Amino acid sequence: MRRSAPKPSGATVWVVRVDSPRLVTISPEHSCWTNDADMHECVDAFVRISPPAECGDVLLGLVADAARAAGARQVRVLAPARGKTIVASATPVVSLGHRAVVLALVGEARCAKPDELRALVGEVMDSVGL
Repeated sequence: MRRSAPKPSGATVWVVRVDSPRLVTISPEHSCWTNDADMHECVDAFVRISPPAECGDVLLGLVADAARAAGARQVRVLAPARGKTIVASATPVVSLGHRAVVLALVGEARCAKPDELRALVGEVMDSVGL
């Protein structure tokens, strides 16, 4: 610690020089996730590891151990990046018109006279313009 020159107001300011270690973030795009990369940037640094979404625990452990072996002061693992969620439909979605939907429901109805029901519903749909 050193004392600086007095200010015009008479106050003395103490200047403290702090040499702090670097902060290094290993991003999901870093080359260490795809090959055996050199971790020289981790020497005497605080290291944050941000793994990709598809990263497994074994690979994450290997990268963290490599950072420690390179001389990192501290290693922290952040939450993995979230990938896009794609929901695949087992059956293709078919777009039906109003008339086709109503007739499909009539076809599934359990009644004593399905033909009469289909004719009655058809007449009603014709009268309303479907």
